[in-house]
Amino acid sequence: MKCPTCTNDLLKSKLDNFETGFCNACRGMWFDSFTFEEFKEVESPFSVLLDIDIWKDAKKHKVSPSTKTCPQCTKRLYKTEYSTSGIILDICPICQGIWFDRGELEKVISYIDKEISDETISALWGELGNEVKEFLIGQESIEKEIKHVGLILKLMEYKVFSQFPVLQDIANSMPL
Repeated sequence: MKCPTCTNDLLKSKLDNFETGFCNACRGMWFDSFTFEEFKEVESPFSVLLDIDIWKDAKKHKVSPSTKTCPQCTKRLYKTEYSTSGIILDICPICQGIWFDRGELEKVISYIDKEISDETISALWGELGNEVKEFLIGQESIEKEIKHVGLILKLMEYKVFSQFPVLQDIANSMPL
């Protein structure tokens, strides 16, 4: 595979046990769609709650042609902003891979972490309702939906105890 930025050969690389294509020259990184989603969950476990999916919500994302070529299928890549982050990524509409120029991956992970830390408790209640609805409709596997519900509840616990430390003290003093 060739680097979309400088056309050097991409090296197979492992990042947190996930295989990526890495360019030694420009330090860019290629993820196929599934690898990036799995990586995101490991790097930022609550990231699944954001549901920023450029493939499901294509109409929400402004897309324009890029000058870069997909290293996997050799078709033209397209530029799009990752949610409202201001980070412009190169994506492939054919194989759904994502190219990260140097430093962009770290910026996306920081953006995800900030968005999650800014979530309000009421917004999390809404997310919990959405996850229960998805569980009942069966859009994803039962295991994934149960994991998502658990993550929302854990995040709500963090939020409540950080906003109301006296509740943490009460909870800690209660016998099990």
